[in-house]
Amino acid sequence: MAALLLGVFIQRPKQPALQDVDEFVRQARRGPTVHRAGQPENTLAAIRSAKEEGAVGVEIDVMLTRDEHCVLLHDDTVDRTATNGSGRVCDMTLAELRRLDFGDGVHTERIPTLEEAVSLCEELDLIVFLDVKPFKTRKDLRKLLRIFNENPLLYQRVCIISFYITALYRLRSMDLNVQCGLCLYCNSLLATVDGSERTSLWAKALSPLVDWAWFLALEQSLLDFVGVKTVLFCKDDILKKRVDGERWRKGSQNLFVWTVNNKEEKQEFSRRGIPFFTDSPIRDMSEAWGPPSVPSYKRPLIALLVLLIAFLFIWLVM
Repeated sequence: MAALLLGVFIQRPKQPALQDVDEFVRQARRGPTVHRAGQPENTLAAIRSAKEEGAVGVEIDVMLTRDEHCVLLHDDTVDRTATNGSGRVCDMTLAELRRLDFGDGVHTERIPTLEEAVSLCEELDLIVFLDVKPFKTRKDLRKLLRIFNENPLLYQRVCIISFYITALYRLRSMDLNVQCGLCLYCNSLLATVDGSERTSLWAKALSPLVDWAWFLALEQSLLDFVGVKTVLFCKDDILKKRVDGERWRKGSQNLFVWTVNNKEEKQEFSRRGIPFFTDSPIRDMSEAWGPPSVPSYKRPLIALLVLLIAFLFIWLVM
């Protein structure tokens, strides 16, 4: 975050090409985007199934192997999704990962590389939201940007999303043409790694103030400064009116929500014209993945620093 503030004086990424953003959003509004590509999650079979079920796009997660290949996987380890293995992705080579089965227990699925997945999405005319949680350094981001250098048409088809605005800032500084989206949620101060909430009174009292300062900084200038044209909110924040969805839509941002799974909520967001992520375009599902996978503060006092930085940024640019 400190680097981001220094960027006010050093470097401001230019805005992405508007025609690319407009074309991406136009496609995204034609229908739902499938979260983690569906089932079995983050596999080529899931991507094909998403297309068959009427999705216009997929959201996929990317991890980096020990030999620096980008592969599709949500977790840091293969323990949950591989049926015949365990271990951290960063400790395994692509060849080692290819020997594991990521299927549904009936059909075998091998882990796909990012290049394979994007190539299939291009073939099926699907847009892609690329979640890059572990990619935070310039070295890692360069590996990610290779696919754009090899296929410039992807600038219109892929939007890189992250919970970390600093990663998006680095990414936009390296490649001005890439589209980026920032994932947001309310009460971030209360979030914990296991999906539960902190219960201390001071954390509950401070959380709305942290949200207000952070969102204000984003709306006023921070998103525009970084060149982020898309925001993605947790659907409960919109439905429970923790944030004003119409206000964000009427601003300069394109609004998406995640993850919408029951029929009534799908109908509501469709009626309001807000595109959404879902675990299935055709089935009415409960929360298939449990608690949302979001960053958490390992030390709640860090929230005080976030609050101060947000106020500082507002003061610098207003």
